[in-house]
Amino acid sequence: MDIKYVKHDEILYDLWDDTVIYSVNASVFGRTWFLDSAFPNWEAIIWEDYKAVMPVFVVDGKAVLPEWMPIMGIYFEETPKKESVHAMLKFLCEKFPRVNINLDKFSYFGDFGQGVFKKYSLYQFDTIKGVKKAVMETSPFVRRLMLQQTSEGFVFSKIPNVSLLEKFLKLNEVAEDKSIEKLCSIVEKGEENKSSFSFCLATRSDKLLGIVTAIYDDNYIYLPQLTVFLGVDVPSSQMIMLYHILTFFENSSAVLLIDPQRLKINEQLLQGMGGKKFEYTSFQTGIMAKLTNLFNFGRK
Repeated sequence: MDIKYVKHDEILYDLWDDTVIYSVNASVFGRTWFLDSAFPNWEAIIWEDYKAVMPVFVVDGKAVLPEWMPIMGIYFEETPKKESVHAMLKFLCEKFPRVNINLDKFSYFGDFGQGVFKKYSLYQFDTIKGVKKAVMETSPFVRRLMLQQTSEGFVFSKIPNVSLLEKFLKLNEVAEDKSIEKLCSIVEKGEENKSSFSFCLATRSDKLLGIVTAIYDDNYIYLPQLTVFLGVDVPSSQMIMLYHILTFFENSSAVLLIDPQRLKINEQLLQGMGGKKFEYTSFQTGIMAKLTNLFNFGRK
């Protein structure tokens, strides 16, 4: 098995994107435009002339997951097998003594004797059109919100440019400047590739209530940021924005992914809208993995 480590300027983008697009776990998070935005100068592990590829993000000698990227994958031309996935992960561990990444379900085939694997969840909506209909039919709370929206004249509209998005986020102290700049870079590159946008929710009197950003492809729609501003009814505004996102994507067959911890959304709201758990696997090596093992052993 020919596996090699490739520096950023040696990666062949066309071959890389072909592998990702046609892999069983094809994802916007593996596309070169997204990787360039999330982590310039990313590197890679490549198996046998791009039969399998894995992005690598190095910070202080540690392989990590960039901000605004919930999961990553090992992308194969053909259906991945346990032996191949483990070979790629072992190669990563031999190259970097410390690893802290989140793997999608096709990039995890169980423990292989190194590091610590733990299961976590996002929330997913599979059939968006059906979920939207079910929400309106079964939830008096959502129906009331929609009536309130109509009577008060709420406006949900696309933010026309990235500089305006950056201005809104900085004015409302959503995150540190570097974090906002990174998100805006992803949105800007995504707009060029028709794979991202940002919307704002406002009242008829132009009072800004919140902003939501979506990054998407044919397989996944991910909301890295949904911000409701201070002085606003947070649950109501969140629900209205989520409903509008469902409306925008109602004819899509992609899976909508939402991280309730990142977005600070009540999980009961997501469950009430028909969301279910989307599992991924956290993989750690190094001192943190050893401490986790010790802690778990002490709790048994």
